[in-house]
Amino acid sequence: PLCSSKPKLRELLQRQTTMIQSLLCVYFLGAIGTLRGDVSLDDCEAGRCDVQLLQTGKSSLSSSGRMSAHFVEQNLYPFSQRARDFTSSSYTPYTVQANFSAGPSWIWQNELKEQVRHSPLIDDQHNIYVTTIARIRKFSSSGDLIWTWECPLEEGQLDASPALYEQSLLFYASTGPVGRTLTLFSLDLQSGTVKWRQFVQDTYSCHCDSPSVFAYNGTMVIPLASTDPSFANKSNTLYAVSTQDGAPFWKYIADEATWNFQGSTPGDGTILFGSQCGRAYRITFGGALVWKSGPTPSTTPGVKCSTGGGALGPNGVFYVNSNHFADPTGGAYVDAYRVSDGTLLWSKKFDARHQGWQYPAVGKLGPGGPLAVVAPVGGITSFQQKVLEGDLQLLNAVVALDAATGEELWRVEEAPWPNAVAAGDEDQLQIERAVNKKDPRSELFCLPDIQGIPLLAGDGTVYASSSHNGDLRAIRDTNGNGKIEPGEVSVFSTKQCFLNSPSLARGMLVAAPCWGPMYVFKE
Repeated sequence: PLCSSKPKLRELLQRQTTMIQSLLCVYFLGAIGTLRGDVSLDDCEAGRCDVQLLQTGKSSLSSSGRMSAHFVEQNLYPFSQRARDFTSSSYTPYTVQANFSAGPSWIWQNELKEQVRHSPLIDDQHNIYVTTIARIRKFSSSGDLIWTWECPLEEGQLDASPALYEQSLLFYASTGPVGRTLTLFSLDLQSGTVKWRQFVQDTYSCHCDSPSVFAYNGTMVIPLASTDPSFANKSNTLYAVSTQDGAPFWKYIADEATWNFQGSTPGDGTILFGSQCGRAYRITFGGALVWKSGPTPSTTPGVKCSTGGGALGPNGVFYVNSNHFADPTGGAYVDAYRVSDGTLLWSKKFDARHQGWQYPAVGKLGPGGPLAVVAPVGGITSFQQKVLEGDLQLLNAVVALDAATGEELWRVEEAPWPNAVAAGDEDQLQIERAVNKKDPRSELFCLPDIQGIPLLAGDGTVYASSSHNGDLRAIRDTNGNGKIEPGEVSVFSTKQCFLNSPSLARGMLVAAPCWGPMYVFKE
């Protein structure tokens, strides 16, 4: 009777009842998913909810068997941060038609020719957030520009990949010759206005290449570079603040640097990350070390092993792709560390022409397919144009490894790249950018890694974005024979190098090469 006489109260109670039903559904399916490993939480709202379990559901549970509330909360977005979500696995259960022959549904032309260093992010309404060196733009799924936020010149440039968290976009800006001043930001997703900004009051700086913001458990984590000269301005410090207001929480100082930091969590109150030379670390959300494992840290000032790092699998294993300092003439190492105690389970070494300059991905190669680590390995470009011949040409491969053993399942090689610079970084284009430069923050070259991080879709398709020739490829071993045949690869050529992966939501793929345009493929 009370509800019938108070329409607003009745509406409020109905909404609360729906919310409680959804949460009960999430908790119930979480328990079922732990046993079966194949339940999608999309059933909660009949296909509208973008929540889903990790591939087995186990990693989201605490030792008491309860699902983390933040696990549910963080999976509301199809692509919330670099490498897709807080596991940094670059695996998504979603799919899109893996054939580029029809071309994109729409294109953002990037009229200002700004550099795009990061994967676009996608929210629960399939809105797209693309970050350039000076601006963040929000587009609808159909290509309408909703808002643009421009970083004030005095606060510098946007070097790190942002993160979608709750109803905010979290990121930071840096200024000065080596990013000596950092400002943290939270933008409202609906309006694009600043919710809070926080200056980092410390003697640390930013190693400003292409790191990422990690957001989980009410905590925003960013990498900072120490003033210790032995680290030569590379990031060896994790700096954690509140997602609510940017208030400082804690710092953790590692004994080896990361190059492009990217965090992972099993949802159990700990964070995993890999170093540039292959070490793995597990710390608490209070900044306390749980374990560290891997090659002995380099003590050589200024050493650069790789731009690689680690990704978390649903099997309780953390996989790091890098080059080892102790083997400077060797190729990539993919090292598998057990999350519980840091034990090295296996290590896969590649030849000298296939180096580890990017993060791996980990996920199932389709329904019923094997759990695989997909490693990008190859030779990295420079910023000075030069023709390469013979064995000096740069190789580039996508290699799928059995996640349990490291055994090679299949590989796909690009045609050897005959140029020391990436597509889009040629000398003439650098000169044109210098002549037409209107914003002091504008970059002249991209200087990318070997590829974007591979992206694994739910049907087993691997999306690879080349940092050599700019090709976007959809790769799938359709017949399961362990060989990728010509008919199992679809190619879309952008002729502009990629620095990071495409992004995927249900029925939509978004790809943004370093110099644009941004391409959106929809079913």
